[in-house]
This record gives sequence, structure tokens and C-alpha cells, in this order.
Amino acid sequence: MASRRDLKKGIYKLTSSMISECYMLMLLFPDIKEEKVDNLIDEILDNCTQFVSRTNAYNGKNNPKVIKSYYASLRKELSEKTTDLYTKIATLSNEK
Repeated sequence: MASRRDLKKGIYKLTSSMISECYMLMLLFPDIKEEKVDNLIDEILDNCTQFVSRTNAYNGKNNPKVIKSYYASLRKELSEKTTDLYTKIATLSNEK
């Protein structure tokens, strides 16, 4: 299992990538409303904070199987939420 530190680094990289993409879309498509982008960035940052705190929160050292399943479900949920956020970012350029 990868360390919690690596998981948190991955979360921060995803967050940075999504925010950069939002700003890039604002530059490429000036018709996009800043309010929508700001709301989406807030959602991305809230998502980052939530997942980092959940990564730090679990401290069960007694049962490795439970720990492994906890972090596996956390990664799965992170993947689903990231896909959802990237879908929202992609729809920004379609909405004007």
C-alpha cells in the first residue's frame, strides 16, 4: 500500500490540475462567466480539503485488512469525484 503522504500528494496534484484547467478555459473562452468558474473552483478546493482530512483521519493500526479496504474505498471515491468534477469543467466551455 502506498503511503498516506503519496496519496495526499496525488490529491494536491489533481486539485492543481483541475484549477489550472478552469483558468485556462477562462482564458480561451472569454464568454464563460467568472461566477461559474469561481463556484467550481470552490467545489474543487472543498473536495481537496475533504479528502486530505479523510486521509489523515483513519488511524487504525490493529487490522491491516480494514485499513487497506478503507483506503481502497477512499481512492475509489476520489476517482469518482474527480471524474465528476472534470465533467463539470468540460461543460464550462459549452455553457455561455
